[in-house]
Amino acid sequence: ARGRAPGTWAVVADADETLLDNSKAECADQVQGVTTHDPDRWTQWVLSEKADAVPGAAAFAAAVHKLGGRLIVVSNREEIPHRAATASNFAKVGIQVDVLLLAKDRTDLDKNGRFRLIEEVGIASAHLPAQTVLAYIGDNIKDFPYLSQVDIGDAGQFGTRYFLLPNPVYGSWQRLPMR
Repeated sequence: ARGRAPGTWAVVADADETLLDNSKAECADQVQGVTTHDPDRWTQWVLSEKADAVPGAAAFAAAVHKLGGRLIVVSNREEIPHRAATASNFAKVGIQVDVLLLAKDRTDLDKNGRFRLIEEVGIASAHLPAQTVLAYIGDNIKDFPYLSQVDIGDAGQFGTRYFLLPNPVYGSWQRLPMR
């Protein structure tokens, strides 16, 4: 952030298991024997606005803002019906989000178009020009631009520009063969 004008740079983070802790919902599912993702149960959870902040997330968001950056959240939560509840949940746990980029619907799982908006185009709805992204933070390889389980790109970016938080419960890694 040194030497960068305030408002010209951003940190991009995923929401779930990166900034918001959904372990209460995950535990409830396990106790009730739910073994597959149920979109209707997920929507009920999101609308309840009961996710806690991941430890340190609120302080991290505050530090980004204090240094002059923006916090942009790119999530596969859905625009409708999740936007208002997601924004409210972030506010309840003290995480200031400048821009919330959600999926258009349940099939819009590729975040790369949203990443492109941030770095190359700008976000017209937020009156935000293209931003220099200093860091991406997520709990899944798909939380990083143009990366996947089969193409992790430049591994040297991890720990410098890409910061991966462990999520042992779910993620794209589940479809990989066991080794």
